[in-house]
Amino acid sequence: MPPVYKDPKTGTSLLDEYQDYKEPEDDSTLDFVTNTLRQNSTTKSLLSTFRGFVSFRNNLNKILATPYLRNEYHIHATKTEEGWIRLDVVKTPDPLDDRSRRFMYMGRRFEEICTKHPPDTQQNDDEAGSSMEKHREHCVVVRAKIGDHEMLLGAEIDCIGPRRREEEGEEATRDDGENVWIELKTSVYQESERQRISFQKYKLLKFWIQSYLVGVPLIKCGFRKDHILKEVETFETLKIPRMARDKGGWNGNVCLNFASEILKFIRKNVKDPSKVYRISYSAPWDSIRMYVSPR
Repeated sequence: MPPVYKDPKTGTSLLDEYQDYKEPEDDSTLDFVTNTLRQNSTTKSLLSTFRGFVSFRNNLNKILATPYLRNEYHIHATKTEEGWIRLDVVKTPDPLDDRSRRFMYMGRRFEEICTKHPPDTQQNDDEAGSSMEKHREHCVVVRAKIGDHEMLLGAEIDCIGPRRREEEGEEATRDDGENVWIELKTSVYQESERQRISFQKYKLLKFWIQSYLVGVPLIKCGFRKDHILKEVETFETLKIPRMARDKGGWNGNVCLNFASEILKFIRKNVKDPSKVYRISYSAPWDSIRMYVSPR
């Protein structure tokens, strides 16, 4: 079960415990998704008849953002003997600089102070390491669709909490009762028009793509000034594209249509199970290229 959302205390430093933090090794592979499906009694035979794509959400995040963001990425595509196509992350060996590590840590620290684990999954206080090092991830496999393309996506769910709705004509809010998935994000505290435009143009695009793909309805964004948490704002995933059309200059339908065409291209060209195909997007940013990569 995912941890439960709790309101964080503003004024908190998101760099607490940073000096003692050791980045955990990323040993995740797509085998997590396929093994989960095969070990579950209700889905163990699904892959034998599935003809879509199996991937981590992160690969689709990159593809959907391509029309608006110039971020380099490389993805391996392989057709299995069963007939479905797996999309694997191509991990880069480049180490993060200290500035990037701090930004990443502040995001994870925000997750830590916004969540509490259910009683049956609480960590032992005697375990070695900081609370950040003991932070647990809750992963799910979601069935999704873009255009005509079915997908099985592995994704981490940050936490759960009640969906709050504004009462019509009143400032008060009410809880809908049932808990929903919540994505936790951080961003720079907006003090200028330039910062507001940048947030709407780039950050909200990434937030929407990541949450929309696997049906996460709420996003809690912690705004920080330097490393101090200033405020938390809630965004409803399905309302973000309208906000973007008005202020951010991007269109969610463009992202979805583009991704559908790329998946169509991959399906058409990834045919030989004995080969690994590499999909790359990099400078000069004029095309997405595919070529056969050695295993």
